[in-house]
Amino acid sequence: MQRKYQLVIVGGGAEGQALATEALRLGIQTALVAASSTPALPPKAAVQTLKTQGLTALGTVHQKLSSRYNPERLRALGIDLYFGREIPAAKKIILAPETIPFVPQIPWMEQIEPITTDNLWNLSQLPKHLVIWGGGAAGCELAQAFAQWGTEVILLEKEAQLLPEEDWDVSQLFKNRLEQQGIKVLTHAEVLRVQKIGKQLQLEIREHDQDKTLETERLCTALGRRPIQNNPAPKTTPPICHDVSQARSLIHNTFFPFSKKPDELPKHRVVLTDPEMIRLGFSETEAKAKKIDYDILTHPLSLLDRAICTGQERGFIKVLTPKHSDQILGITAVGPAVSEWCHEWRLVMRHKLGFKNLAHFQEHPVHFSEQKEKILQWLWKALP
Repeated sequence: MQRKYQLVIVGGGAEGQALATEALRLGIQTALVAASSTPALPPKAAVQTLKTQGLTALGTVHQKLSSRYNPERLRALGIDLYFGREIPAAKKIILAPETIPFVPQIPWMEQIEPITTDNLWNLSQLPKHLVIWGGGAAGCELAQAFAQWGTEVILLEKEAQLLPEEDWDVSQLFKNRLEQQGIKVLTHAEVLRVQKIGKQLQLEIREHDQDKTLETERLCTALGRRPIQNNPAPKTTPPICHDVSQARSLIHNTFFPFSKKPDELPKHRVVLTDPEMIRLGFSETEAKAKKIDYDILTHPLSLLDRAICTGQERGFIKVLTPKHSDQILGITAVGPAVSEWCHEWRLVMRHKLGFKNLAHFQEHPVHFSEQKEKILQWLWKALP
């Protein structure tokens, strides 16, 4: 007779393993179903390794991370593992689909092997010239990573701006920064077909409705990810975990729905470029689309004493609040290491503490505390 579990997690990637670890901590009898025993590493890991340590470090870092993300390590913790498409019986099922980079099936694409965030680990030589197709977060990160080691990079984005999900001022700051670093940015541009001619690739692209030809050594696709085809498919429609940060709240809300109010995490996004970008909650564009009446404060880093002293003045912070309220609708921050000092903002937004409670955090003079003081001064004047 087949064993019935309290929870089965479908997906052996970083999200699935985070869910399994949290369930184990809470004493939930858990099984994890993975497509294969091959470790699924975080998609941005190779990009950050290349950017910070260079090409020669890729093999060593891959080996270290593979041991950390090997599903077999969960078995030693007491979590049963299944491989393939069979899903054991369970009271609850949570999906954490394993994904691979999306590669468009344009003419002759099968002739080449485009660089992706997954196969970047296998790169043995940096290309002299590279075209990156996709100007979202991954595309911008890849462009900077290659450019800083001497590769000539062209970045293509189909939409009117880089980082299409973000506000125009954020996109323009990044476009200017990439161009300062020698990266050529083409918007309203996409690849129509690709052909290998000798050691070079010939790309037929369309830019602003005009067909053009580019020659390059390698093509890199950064167009998002899609679920792998052999992900097990449950008969029901269970909740889905799209991000490691959702694991804790998803487990709690699934098994203890009445013990406390379900976690309401603000939507967040992190772009690990130079400068970095984080967004929590609404962007200004989204607030306008939803016809939300809001106040907005934009504060450039160039007005902060520490930014001036350290020469790190590139960037800004933008805060959205409802009219005449200190509750936070959204925060967008662009600057050095902003991914490391966004946690207080997220805490205040998650628990709806209000902006005034930020006065209790970060007393020492870091970028965050100085910006906090400037924004609090603005709020004291704005609130009735």
